[in-house]
This record gives sequence, C-alpha cells and structure tokens, in this order.
Amino acid sequence: MPHKKNLDVFELVRAKANILQATPTTLTMMLTNMPTGYHRDVQLTKEVLFPQINALKDCLEILLLIVPQISVKDNILDDEKYLYLFSVEAVNELVQKGMPFRDAYKEVGELIEKGEFLFDQSKALNHTHAGSIGNLCNEEIISEMEKLLKCF
Repeated sequence: MPHKKNLDVFELVRAKANILQATPTTLTMMLTNMPTGYHRDVQLTKEVLFPQINALKDCLEILLLIVPQISVKDNILDDEKYLYLFSVEAVNELVQKGMPFRDAYKEVGELIEKGEFLFDQSKALNHTHAGSIGNLCNEEIISEMEKLLKCF
C-alpha cells in the first residue's frame, strides 16, 4: 500500500533478531551426534557464532540511536498528510458489505486518485484485538516490562 510508512530499520532489526534466535538451534545441530572430546568440526561453530555476535552489536547500536528519538505526537491524525491512512479500512469496509476485494481496492484507489476519498476516522478505531489501535494492551506491556526490570 502506498500510504504505508513502516520504519525499515525496525523491520530489519526484527528480522535480524529472528536470525539471532535461531543461532542456538544451529549450533546445537552442528554439535549433535559428536563423540566426546575435541573434533576439528567444532571450529565451524565460529562461522555461525561470530557473525551473529557482530549482528547483535549492530542491532543494539542502531536501537540505541533510534529509540531515544521516538516521540508520541498527539492528534497526529488531524494532519492532512494522513488523509489516506485509513484507505485500507475503507477497502475492508466495502469487502465486509459484500464487494469483492479487487473491486473494493479499485474503487477506493479511484476515489483517492480523483481527490474524493473521505473516511470517517472514528470508524477505524473500533478494532479490539490485542495490540490493535483500539486495544493497545498498554497496561499488560507495562506490567511485563516492570517484571523484567526487576530482574536487573
């Protein structure tokens, strides 16, 4: 979607974190079925481990630069540049009314192109699944963060 504005940095850090989480499994599989004692193939673990240590350092460095710069802006959706933010919601609304997705997508796209797209943003705030804009689960997140911080 052309209006989507994800921060690529966070997507890449998330992907790197997933690779990092797989590293112990990779190492375990490399060392499986080995007889006792040192074997030359143990040196291959360095090819897996050392690059991942560097990747972890890179991710932490990036996050240390970016996270302090994040700020929450009140009433940001009042800015005209976010007019099309809810175009996906408009498409989904048409689909829920029975219109095929392809047709709904085309119709909303044409409205945007003509400058006629209007969407009541209050409708878009009715999401209730965990983590959605209507149910951010902030209390649960704060609770989990406080538990974690007590470990230090």
